[in-house]
Amino acid sequence: MLNGTDEEKKELKATDSKNRQDRFQQYLSDYQRHYMRDAVSIRDELLKKLPPGTRNDGLKTDYEKGFGTDSLDRVADDLERLALLVPDN
Repeated sequence: MLNGTDEEKKELKATDSKNRQDRFQQYLSDYQRHYMRDAVSIRDELLKKLPPGTRNDGLKTDYEKGFGTDSLDRVADDLERLALLVPDN
């Protein structure tokens, strides 16, 4: 394919772009259908064990919509941060 025609290169690029877009949409759909409620519930339970002001309100949209893989990473990082702040009892 390195020596392919310009048309073949354009077609390959378009196919690759479509595949990446489809995977991205699948990630978001999976999060919204299967994990969003759990992520919010876990966050809320952890926050009950922590002092007020521990919540990062800047992540509200990430938890509730999950706009992209970066959002999903931020949610995972925030849950880890909160879990590490919970005192051992």
